[in-house]
Amino acid sequence: MNLSEMALHNVRSIRTLLRMKLTPGLNLILGRNGSGKSTLVDTLFALLTPTAEHPDILEGQGGIIYEAHDGYVYRFVRDFSKNKSSLARRDDQGKFIPLNQEEGWILSFVLGDFKGYSVSDLRDAAVIDKTSMPSSRGRASALPPVSESTVSTVVSTAPVLSEAERSQKETRLEELRAQLTHVDEAAVLEDRMAELQGRAVDLKRRLRVHAEKTTALEEISQRNRGFESLWPLPEGYDQILTQFDEQGAEFGKTIEAIEEEHAEVTAGLAVVPSQAVYLTPLFLSGAAVLAISFIAPMVVDISGIIQKLFFIPLAAGIGLIGFAVIRDFSRTAQKKTMNARLHALLNHRDESEMNFDENSKPARELLQKANCATTEEFRKKAAAYEQVLVLKRDIVVEQERILEGKSPEEIQQEIAGIAEKVRETESQITSLTSQQSDLYLVEEEIRRLESELAQGSQPDASTPFSDISPEPEPEPVAPGGAYDFLIPGPLRKLLQREKIESGLMSGRETLADRIRRYQDRFPQAKPFSMEVGENLEVTIKDREGRSVSPLRLSSGLLDQLSFVLQAVLGGHLLHTLRFPMLLDDPLTSMDRENQEAALDLIREMTQYNQVLWMTSTPHPAKEGDGTNTLPPPAA
Repeated sequence: MNLSEMALHNVRSIRTLLRMKLTPGLNLILGRNGSGKSTLVDTLFALLTPTAEHPDILEGQGGIIYEAHDGYVYRFVRDFSKNKSSLARRDDQGKFIPLNQEEGWILSFVLGDFKGYSVSDLRDAAVIDKTSMPSSRGRASALPPVSESTVSTVVSTAPVLSEAERSQKETRLEELRAQLTHVDEAAVLEDRMAELQGRAVDLKRRLRVHAEKTTALEEISQRNRGFESLWPLPEGYDQILTQFDEQGAEFGKTIEAIEEEHAEVTAGLAVVPSQAVYLTPLFLSGAAVLAISFIAPMVVDISGIIQKLFFIPLAAGIGLIGFAVIRDFSRTAQKKTMNARLHALLNHRDESEMNFDENSKPARELLQKANCATTEEFRKKAAAYEQVLVLKRDIVVEQERILEGKSPEEIQQEIAGIAEKVRETESQITSLTSQQSDLYLVEEEIRRLESELAQGSQPDASTPFSDISPEPEPEPVAPGGAYDFLIPGPLRKLLQREKIESGLMSGRETLADRIRRYQDRFPQAKPFSMEVGENLEVTIKDREGRSVSPLRLSSGLLDQLSFVLQAVLGGHLLHTLRFPMLLDDPLTSMDRENQEAALDLIREMTQYNQVLWMTSTPHPAKEGDGTNTLPPPAA
């Protein structure tokens, strides 16, 4: 797994998106205390661990782009908040093609590159931090106590200290021991300050999310203003609207039928003559014939049969007039019938409108209150508002969860209180570390003063110096030997597995050469050598080839030797797995010269391993080094 990119967002103190381009060699990652260096390490292993097994990382997102053993480049992303994962593979065009989103399948695929080793094994082999150094286990307390026999051995040759000298040295010894205590106290305070800063960042994030949710609620309320007065909707409102639609359809059909019939009756009335009967052509024709029948006998003297013939037009005229009167009566009756039908139709329409208005009143009131023209518009608006209510309810619940049952004002007060505690803690740390010297130099001076006080003690006056016979000084022994003393327990147990130990032993000569080369980087370590024997037994020897107990060496030298062993032995295993070595500021107490020596050593390590060195101390980068700077921690 050769990492080419790593990204984090909203994980612990890293609140903004952090993307880091990584090189195959050395990657310097610079960050102050509390900026998230350890978070990078924890997130990398959390990515490779099932959700239930990394309870310390429960929110945020993380991802890596890496080259696997099969030669393909993969992108692995996990959302720790939502328990979602995604794995994609880069194609020939440089695009990532999704492969799977099931967590179990993805982890099985990714971990398949590591030949059966667990994530815990990888961490034990890959991570070197200050807790894995011998000095972190209390180097001063590990020194053997000076026995009376040891004092008697050297009393004959060591000068006797005067009371003033003894008092001065004891005072200095107490001051140095107090410095060591102050270092421990400062480390505890730094951890506490980091916790406080992380808590402040989390609280600020909660306030920011709460403000965003509040703004969202206000926007939602603004968009649905005017509809809230209608809520809650009456029970069965959908049935009311359905009945309204059905009644509206039926009412429309009724009105349409009435209008059609009304048009027909109106058209019939239009063709019925509306003039008086005596003005009709038929009536006028009958009247003319009748008038001629009366006037003609008076003007012309007609007698006989011709006179009788004049009764025919008389009868015809009377008949025409009568027919005209009968026809007019029929038309009048028809008009009355049509007018009555029109009146009935109008009454029916009015009655239908009244019934519809009465039956649709609840629905129309709903539409009016909601300012909707149709039931379809009302239903859409009601559905949208129901979704709004669900969203509002979810937001309110989320706000309560985010604020942990507190008000924003209480959160602000807590943040202010944390800021004050951080300032006080910084002041305490400054006070404790203002006079601090190099930790290793302090421990060396303690050891020297203890030895001088032990050797310069005033002997018993009753015992003449000539009666004191020198005895050889016993060599203190470190429990478990140099290997157990220099290698941290988790890595030691991992390397003692049969298949790993046999692999290391098969390449023992190569490993010994690398140990020698790495060790020679440190000037203080050059006079000594470390030999790897059977069963990975490590022996420290001086220039004359004599075995030296690790308890005889300074804490600084022990840390250097331990760093070399961890780098060689752990790096050998990681090289076979192609997993990067992760250095989490392991050399914080080392002076500048030795840190630069360690940096050159680490660059040599990149021949075998990709290295990520998280450090709070700036170092000049060389060609080929990757550099990334973490943002400073929030106050």
